[in-house]
Amino acid sequence: MTVVVPVYNKRAHVALALRSVLAQTDQDFALVVVCDPSTDGSNEEVARVTDPRLRVLHRDRPGPGGYAARNLGVRAAATEWVAFLDADDTWTPEHLARLRALAARHPGMPMLSAGWMLHDGSRQLDRFSALQQRQDDQLLDVVDYLRWEARGARPVWTGVVCLRKTLLTQAGGFPEDKIARSGDLDTWVRCVAAAGGLAWSPHVGGIYHRDAQNMVTRLAPVHLEVHLATTRRLLQATGDPLLRRLLIERKNNLVINAWVSNVYIPQGHGFRMGPLLEHRALLLHRPLHVAKCLAYDLLSRLPGDGGLRVHRGLVRLRQAWRSQP
Repeated sequence: MTVVVPVYNKRAHVALALRSVLAQTDQDFALVVVCDPSTDGSNEEVARVTDPRLRVLHRDRPGPGGYAARNLGVRAAATEWVAFLDADDTWTPEHLARLRALAARHPGMPMLSAGWMLHDGSRQLDRFSALQQRQDDQLLDVVDYLRWEARGARPVWTGVVCLRKTLLTQAGGFPEDKIARSGDLDTWVRCVAAAGGLAWSPHVGGIYHRDAQNMVTRLAPVHLEVHLATTRRLLQATGDPLLRRLLIERKNNLVINAWVSNVYIPQGHGFRMGPLLEHRALLLHRPLHVAKCLAYDLLSRLPGDGGLRVHRGLVRLRQAWRSQP
């Protein structure tokens, strides 16, 4: 197995991330660190790590979201399986051992995942693991994956995923030079579709540090067109009515989430949601989702940022209600 770690301006975190890999109970792995030209001394921190399994590659320019660095690391991998860890996250000590055992129990499954913790002052179990409340493996097909994704409970996070190199290549790799944020989400839905599903282990494999410095997820815009293009391709490739409904729902949610984030939209600042949303195919099966789409379409038509202000006010009211004893 090869572990790929992209590094760009993560001096405060990268040493801890690499130590968490080198401290694995399963020591049968290669470690490829891909350094973009950092300006904060990150590359010097990497150079201090000495281990015969470590190989350091250097790129001459930073790539959005680290996706180009990951693709380079995958191409350099000489093993059948690849796993990923960002330079500001960490693994639990038995993660690779648990993944290897998961692969042995499900030898025909080319994509593996596990639970993780979100750290932002306190630690919180990821939503999929929390909703599962089960201690056994899960085999999820594409329909299962999309259903959980629609609930905001994705079974895959980049910091714990492991897959065959050939699968990632078949799915098109990471979307380098096209997207700076959430490109991994686009990658994993393509991989799940290409693999026909994934195997999931209930162990907590990694810790996602939301309080890390220089986080792309906080600074970069969401580029909606990449996600919409992937969803359209998946729609064209299937005639299954249930899968098509789930993909249409995914398309609608992508548009809504991009608008809520107040980030880059292909139509420009004053775009209207209506032309990008589909309702009729979901009306009998997902009436609540259709109601949500219509509500956000209405909000998007309010002048200026009035719709966003209404949305944020409703979110604050919901959070206050949930915090009631």
